[in-house]
Amino acid sequence: MTEPDLDLTEELNQPEKKESFTAEVLSDATGRLILDTLIESGSQVIEAGREIVSSIVDNIDI
Repeated sequence: MTEPDLDLTEELNQPEKKESFTAEVLSDATGRLILDTLIESGSQVIEAGREIVSSIVDNIDI
């Protein structure tokens, strides 16, 4: 296990630093959630597109 970063611990013990750090972590978490949601939505759009193309191809008489 690594040693704790004492400089960071000292910084986080200052109230204004703690608030800034908390806001940054929440912002990162929100960003990741939005990105995950966009990726999932994109995957669903791609799958729907594949189904549409497959349906069109199945109905074409060559």
